[in-house]
Amino acid sequence: MLVLSFASCEEKRRDAELLKYVAYSNRDSAQLELDLFESRFHGKLRFYRPGGEIDSGEVRGISKMIP
Repeated sequence: MLVLSFASCEEKRRDAELLKYVAYSNRDSAQLELDLFESRFHGKLRFYRPGGEIDSGEVRGISKMIP
């Protein structure tokens, strides 16, 4: 049973959509990579600053339509 559950979870990941966004402001830039599946998302956010400084972190959540 455990093997079947794992296989079904793996199948859902194949349907995920990968989105990448990049933003620039003067000498700073940001990069956002998101894996989307149904109404959930997770990914990584990175900020690049002058001098090779990088701030990064994981993001995840649930998206909803707001009327």
